[in-house]
Amino acid sequence: MASKGYIEVRDFIKEMGEKNCNPLASYVVFDAISSGKGGVVSPVVYEDTLSAYRSEMSTGDIVPTSFIGDLNKFLAVKVGAFIGLVVCLLFDLFLVGKAYLEGFVPDSVWWM
Repeated sequence: MASKGYIEVRDFIKEMGEKNCNPLASYVVFDAISSGKGGVVSPVVYEDTLSAYRSEMSTGDIVPTSFIGDLNKFLAVKVGAFIGLVVCLLFDLFLVGKAYLEGFVPDSVWWM
């Protein structure tokens, strides 16, 4: 993907590290830019997002409002994925329990 111009998280953090930026802060900025949708970002999305951040910072905001919104999107995507994973695991646990009961517990115990 990098050969097609996409920005990868490892390359982004490496470049920010060369500019003496905090790696954790660099990772958070990349998460905000990608909105939690993966480890690569389109160059168009990257430039548009950075220009929006820069324009808001030029108005005097310390932390751009769009940056906060992008971090909230990132959080919503990750929480949604985690909740989906938990639901799938609980469903799998239910299916395993049902198969166990049908396979190993005699039918005479079912009425209890």
